[in-house]
Amino acid sequence: MIVDPVGGTAPAVAVSFLDTLGAREFARLSSCLGDDVRMRALLPSGVCDSQGAAAVTDRFRSWFADAAEFQLVDSGVDRIGPLLSLRWRLRVRFSPRSPRLHVVEQLAYVHAPDRIRRLDLLCSGFHGDGHG
Repeated sequence: MIVDPVGGTAPAVAVSFLDTLGAREFARLSSCLGDDVRMRALLPSGVCDSQGAAAVTDRFRSWFADAAEFQLVDSGVDRIGPLLSLRWRLRVRFSPRSPRLHVVEQLAYVHAPDRIRRLDLLCSGFHGDGHG
């Protein structure tokens, strides 16, 4: 169970988003998003903007669906005013023949009164993990 440091358990939509991302269940991830969700992301390659649940889900799918190995190693939820702060760290191997693991960390501020309506994301990029 993810605990909200401000008190109590984290909102269900935040827990569901992190659980489904960690399991790469993109159909369920989409159900955490409002139909008109807007995601703005600052990536190492630049800024991207996605509008709508299908487009945002496809963005996550493009980053993580094809990884040969995928592990959610850390996540958390916090509150800042009316927003939720979600963070997750993933360990991925892109090819089963590759000896190299990568780690990526993302932080998102979300407006989620029921489902996620706005998601502003910052991504560390993929970096060598040093664990094989």
